Amino acid sequence: MLPFARNFIRKIQEDDLFALSAQLTYAMLMAFFPFVLFLLTLVGFFQMDAAALLAGMRKAIPADIMGVVDDYIVQVVITRNAGLLSVSLAVALYNSSTVFQAVIRCVNLANGRRDERKWISKALLSILLVLVLVLALTVAVAAAYITWMFAAVILWLVTIAIYRVADCEKTTFRRQWIGAAATVVLWLVSTWALRIYMEHFFAYSKVYGSVGGIFALLLWLNLTGMFLLLGCEVNAVLFHGKN
Repeated sequence: MLPFARNFIRKIQEDDLFALSAQLTYAMLMAFFPFVLFLLTLVGFFQMDAAALLAGMRKAIPADIMGVVDDYIVQVVITRNAGLLSVSLAVALYNSSTVFQAVIRCVNLANGRRDERKWISKALLSILLVLVLVLALTVAVAAAYITWMFAAVILWLVTIAIYRVADCEKTTFRRQWIGAAATVVLWLVSTWALRIYMEHFFAYSKVYGSVGGIFALLLWLNLTGMFLLLGCEVNAVLFHGKN
């Protein structure tokens, strides 16, 4: 355990992981609203239960963060504007490409590889991951009404898929599942803790007013990106340690 911790800390320092997670946070912020817009507009077009989806999101996401997008989400679901959907789709896919470019870079950096795939290949992979993420989030929110364990398993499988697709070489399930599990557990625990903290100890909206939700959103996205990259580092250290 001690050698793993020592190698893990050294790997984080070598890869400058926290600086990379800050870059990923910026990319995620730029993609967050278009992604939510795209997701909820699709829900409206396909006559799905938007209220159930929103209720599931409110259970998982801190209230200060949901307050930033709540009114906007309801308006989009009601309008169901086709032009809005197409614009949202284009913007969301473009911004998500930036997000997953950072993830792709980190995965290959952690594994000590040089990704020589063409830009168009990475862009198409990013689009694929966005579509998978949309489907997974919808299913995970629906599954949360059955059991949170089932929803966590879905998020775990999606995280494995992200790691495997991002890696420029073929990898096995065995090399990815531990880091993906660590990512999901850390994300679920931190999101729950952040929600409790904001509800009972420090409400950003009460201190900072209308911009408080943006601060809370930045913090939450930073934690999300950091844990996604940390899981990648866990896989790299464990695999190279075994070799």
